Amino acid sequence: MKKPQHHPNFVEVIYTLRPLLREYRPLAVMQLEDLCDWMSWYWNRGTMAYRISDSGKPQGVCLIRLFRRLEQFMDRDVHQPCGQFCFIELSVAEDGRIMWLMLEDLENRWGPQEVMMWDRGELTENGTPRMYRWPQFKKLARRLSLWDHHLNPK
Repeated sequence: MKKPQHHPNFVEVIYTLRPLLREYRPLAVMQLEDLCDWMSWYWNRGTMAYRISDSGKPQGVCLIRLFRRLEQFMDRDVHQPCGQFCFIELSVAEDGRIMWLMLEDLENRWGPQEVMMWDRGELTENGTPRMYRWPQFKKLARRLSLWDHHLNPK
């Protein structure tokens, strides 16, 4: 099987985001080529949001999966954008303001989702992702971004 070729702009973005992507355990030790292959799934489906500063510093990256039924949560390759379920697979940002901007990017692209699922790693109870209805999730995300901005104004 032929190895995929990635556009140089995509490779440059992934290379820049690498320090943030490495915070996600499955990506921690991947070589750049494998990382690009893995990330292309999100890039090609529009389920990736990111921020890079004007000076080229990675500020944030968010990866989501969209699906219709709860049991599809376990299917890593599912992509059914229908407004039902959204799982935040990775969300890393230098501050809450960046996190909010990435959420807005994804909301503008896919619209509100009925249920948001968020696995916050060690902060998630019993290893089960937290589940929120859309209004609850937006309120929580807004509070986190404002709280962080208040503590760490830029």
